[in-house]
Amino acid sequence: RMTSPFSAVSLLSHEAEYVQAVYAERPEAAELARVASRASIMYRKTRGAASKESARRARSLPAEIGVHPLLAAADDPAAEASRVSLIARLQTFRPGASGVGGVEASAAIARRKALSAPRSLPPQQQQQQQQ
Repeated sequence: RMTSPFSAVSLLSHEAEYVQAVYAERPEAAELARVASRASIMYRKTRGAASKESARRARSLPAEIGVHPLLAAADDPAAEASRVSLIARLQTFRPGASGVGGVEASAAIARRKALSAPRSLPPQQQQQQQQ
């Protein structure tokens, strides 16, 4: 069965958010992740080259492997359709297009109030008008 890559992305994004929350709660976890990352970089720098047999096997792998079985099991077409629909609506959302009027209406009301409000004159002009 072919699964949507978007559901895999959403599942992974939930996991990534969880990890970020753990890092926020426990600073030592974030530090340990940085240490592990540096260790991984050092390992990649110092590891030996792949054997000829390993390189041959890698070339024979298909170009498109597909979605990992654990991620495919979490596929929910209805939830995915809902998520895609929400993202499409968010991408086309314009704040001024709301039924209430939004920001543009508030700005227009403020302009009307400013134009209709009596302006106070500087003291010199007030004295001139009184004379």
